[in-house]
Amino acid sequence: MSIPERLLLIIDYKTSGHHREFAHLMGWSDQYLSKLVKGGNFGLSPVMAILEKFPEISARWFIFGTGEMIQSKGPKISDLSASELARLIISAEDNAAENKNGLSSKKE
Repeated sequence: MSIPERLLLIIDYKTSGHHREFAHLMGWSDQYLSKLVKGGNFGLSPVMAILEKFPEISARWFIFGTGEMIQSKGPKISDLSASELARLIISAEDNAAENKNGLSSKKE
């Protein structure tokens, strides 16, 4: 499952799937949210914004897709340093690129 797919699960969790309501909640335009959902470059900013706004969302789940969406214990986004968060995101992007390349070569 990709980060955009996990974002859709967060939208379902927070606003029952209402994209416009979620965009408003985040202070984003509808177009920006649409770009993220369609797989636009996530980067650090929207990930941090979501994790700061919803501290119950597991950073590890959102970035890597491991564990549960809602964390019961463990570090929250506010407990991670910027460098730790950046390292997690870069690692996730590298894994996504490797997976994408692996899928491309399997299709050939």
